[in-house]
Amino acid sequence: MRPNYLTVDDVITEEEIATIHKKMSPKLTRGKIGNPKDRWKRRSRVAWIANDEEHADVNEVMEKLCGVLRDVSRRHWKVELPVIEPVQYTHYAIGEWYGWHVDVGECAGPHRIVSASVELDDPKDYCGGGLKFFDHTQPNPPRRKGMMTLFPSMMCHKAKTVWWGKRRSLVMWAGFG
Repeated sequence: MRPNYLTVDDVITEEEIATIHKKMSPKLTRGKIGNPKDRWKRRSRVAWIANDEEHADVNEVMEKLCGVLRDVSRRHWKVELPVIEPVQYTHYAIGEWYGWHVDVGECAGPHRIVSASVELDDPKDYCGGGLKFFDHTQPNPPRRKGMMTLFPSMMCHKAKTVWWGKRRSLVMWAGFG
């Protein structure tokens, strides 16, 4: 059976999203990937949300999102995931994207099992963008502000090019240590 993705609506509130934007937007830097030879694979800006004192104002939100990720993984895929990596706040402006990739392997976390993306903008506020899954019967999952899309980390996917506006999201990875 082909692996599938799941979506969960309303995992984050408008107020929580505003707090994350305010805290993380000033920290954005050019997004990189593990292999420097693949520099043409990605164009975006990112910031990292660690569970530390510096991010205390968003830690409660991150704990809530981690709870959703763990709960869905337990109920749907029947797997307990003890490790969730620091969360990535990602900003795609006009002309930015992330090409086809998987979230496991030599340059990514080798023990990743489930990946998740949380939409922080209303899709009406940008054109293009969003996740796309490779060789899937429904390659474009629905997009709504506050929605989490969860999928096996081995699924090949990309973030499509933003043609107008900006798309911001949280990216999460869970697995074993």
